[in-house]
Amino acid sequence: MSFITRYIDDELGALLREKAGVVAVSATPAQVLPANGDRTNLIFINCGSYPINLSPDSSTLPNGGIVLREGGGFAVMSVRGDFLLPVLQWFAAAPAGDSNLYYLYLENRKEGML
Repeated sequence: MSFITRYIDDELGALLREKAGVVAVSATPAQVLPANGDRTNLIFINCGSYPINLSPDSSTLPNGGIVLREGGGFAVMSVRGDFLLPVLQWFAAAPAGDSNLYYLYLENRKEGML
C-alpha cells in the first residue's frame, strides 16, 4: 500500500479504492455513472471541446444542471462537504457537440476486495 493510499484511508476513516474512466457525452442526456452508496468522493473533468451539463436528474438536461466548461471544466464532490451528492446517479449532455467526460471516484473497499 502506498503512502498516499494510507493517507486517504486514514483521512476518510475507511479503506478506499479509486476508479476512473472516460465517457463520451452527446446532446442526448444519458447516465454517466450509476448510483453507488459506497462512493465517498467524485471528480468530473470535461476533456472535450464543448460544454457538458451534468445533473443527478436527467429531466434538467440538456440545458440545465452543473455546467462544465470545455477544455477542463470540473466538479468535485465529497461526502464531507456535499453530503449525498457523490453517491447519486449522474447524467450528462453536451448540447453544443460531443465531448469526453473523465471521472475519478473513491469508494469503500470492502473486505476481501483488492
